Amino acid sequence: MKVISYGAAKTVTGSAHMLILDDKKILIDCGLFQGVDEEKSEELGFDPKEVDAVLLTHAHIDHCGRLPMLVKNGFKGKIYCTNPTYELSRLMLLDTAKVMLENYKSHMRRFQRGSIKSKQINDIQEGAIIIAGSGMLSGGRILHHIRHHAYKEQNAIVFVGYQPHGTLGRRILEKQNPVFVMGEPINIRAKIYTINGFSSHADQSELIEWVNAANPEKICLIHGEEDKMLVLKDKLANKNVYIPSRKEVIDV
Repeated sequence: MKVISYGAAKTVTGSAHMLILDDKKILIDCGLFQGVDEEKSEELGFDPKEVDAVLLTHAHIDHCGRLPMLVKNGFKGKIYCTNPTYELSRLMLLDTAKVMLENYKSHMRRFQRGSIKSKQINDIQEGAIIIAGSGMLSGGRILHHIRHHAYKEQNAIVFVGYQPHGTLGRRILEKQNPVFVMGEPINIRAKIYTINGFSSHADQSELIEWVNAANPEKICLIHGEEDKMLVLKDKLANKNVYIPSRKEVIDV
């Protein structure tokens, strides 16, 4: 049996792992790359026609976002997942497709409409909570709100999800000033908060607890920034731990 990671190897996003069993190929996830790795989403790295089935682990866009690309390029097999994952990923993909279509058809018109709606919110004088559709601040109307409100000390920005390298969200978290929003330099004076529990991912101590309970013969670390995975590898010094590169073939 062999495993090849076509994504999320020495990086966080782009989950796509090929499990090769004799003459069968099973793809685990097919997600979008985000942040500095975003351009890698343009190619899969394998022939979709050769994939027999897909196992979708959950509905995050970096796990399911390239499924339409997989099908478009010739995948004919079945996709297996739980019912909740099916419902959530369906909504995620429809929403992503809608945004991409809008960007393709009328990028400027969408932002003009967004500007009008955003201005109405910006005119509110009393307190308001604005929820971003783009949690990494990578596009959409939230950019208008960041531009209009992030420089004000009385405001706050709350991040509830992971911010990959290269995203505006990550630059704000790292307190880079100024940051560029829609081509304009903005000094962030708003208070910055992070709530990590919403990601539903295990932290380091939970991962170590799980590994100790499972006691596997070999561990391959994926879905993480390389420096963070090196720290976890040191914590698992008594285990056989390896950090694979993208497209590297691992014998299991």
